Amino acid sequence: MWSSVSCCVVERKSLEANLPEAQPDVLADTCSKIERRDSVQSRHVRVESGKENVWYSWDILLSLLSLFLAVSASTIGMPRSVIIVCVLVFSSVSVCRRLWLSADHQHVPSISPTLTTDGGAEPTVRSISAGLLDLEQKWSARVAACPVVESSLQTQRRPSCTQTGVLRIVWGVEGSAPYSAELRRITRSDLMRFLLARRGDVSKALMLAERVVTWRAAVCPAMVTLSQIPNAIAQGVWRFAGWTKCGYPILACDASVWAPSKYADIDEYIRYLGYLMELLVQTRMGPGIEKFVVLFELQGFSFEMVRPIAMRCIVNMTQIVQENNAERCAAIYMCNSNLAFRMSWHLMAPLADDRTRQKIHWPLPAETGSILGQYVDAAVLERRFGGNFQGTYVPLVGRWDHDAETQAPPSFDASAPDPLHPGAF
Repeated sequence: MWSSVSCCVVERKSLEANLPEAQPDVLADTCSKIERRDSVQSRHVRVESGKENVWYSWDILLSLLSLFLAVSASTIGMPRSVIIVCVLVFSSVSVCRRLWLSADHQHVPSISPTLTTDGGAEPTVRSISAGLLDLEQKWSARVAACPVVESSLQTQRRPSCTQTGVLRIVWGVEGSAPYSAELRRITRSDLMRFLLARRGDVSKALMLAERVVTWRAAVCPAMVTLSQIPNAIAQGVWRFAGWTKCGYPILACDASVWAPSKYADIDEYIRYLGYLMELLVQTRMGPGIEKFVVLFELQGFSFEMVRPIAMRCIVNMTQIVQENNAERCAAIYMCNSNLAFRMSWHLMAPLADDRTRQKIHWPLPAETGSILGQYVDAAVLERRFGGNFQGTYVPLVGRWDHDAETQAPPSFDASAPDPLHPGAF
């Protein structure tokens, strides 16, 4: 294992020579992970991650037990009070587990384990470089095997109407014009993200890239219109909230206004998130920026948000963040969580992969301002996030020409605190 800083510098020069088109922050972030990987804290985190995985297995078991009790109520007439008590007990165990993990990890830096294989050897910058070259060759062959297909805007959307008149997403897009265009849209930087997300496994990175191409060709996030997402836009759940001190764009999510039961269909929420993320990447990321931060305001979380339609929305949200935008999330802050959310967390926790769980932070209400203030200016944060920003963040209106208007996004500032590596400053 290369454990010295000088070795990392040598490997960085090798990576820069082999990856002339890679983004500077990708190179810096990769080398930073290599350095941190070899530290004592990194070894401690790997031990604790194994301990946490055991507890998340319990989360899955608790979820299955809760589902079993719900089914039992309708089949054998189990008293509702018994079900409520059992669910409260299971949820209390999950909350205690979460509090224990938070206390146990409060002195350990949260390190993104994207360069750590499951139980195997850790890939170095050199192996990532070789893997990227291999992935690039395979992707070039994949693109060459798919002919260029020209079509009009109408055929690119390929809408299909349901009985309710809602435009449904058509997922069988292989061989279509949008698929051909998205296949050629993948850049070397994208392939690098997919390879890091799959921890250096070229085959898995190739499969991920193909899934992303299919998703983008079916959803066409840059072509979403207000008529396709009217209810989601009206609720204004997701909003842009400025930038961190180092230049990452911030997304704020307000659970109190989320009413998933009012969506016309799950496809409306998929398009809404696709539209949001496309705006984020194209208009809110400045030079050298490839990551973002999420602030969840959970004071208004209710049990409606664990109904089937809500859980389907959450599943799609995790896919969009963890796959379509792999390696773009720098940190997630769960702010002001209420009892309903803490009781429901064990249903949602298994959806987050190991890399995402390392980036989730649970600041106490009294400490939210001080914790977020390390990375975000107080003038940018709303009062509910511990800042002094007057008013609320501007909601989206569902028109690209309007929502894309913003001040020039800042460049990456390596001298500012980075929420991706808390404790480094």
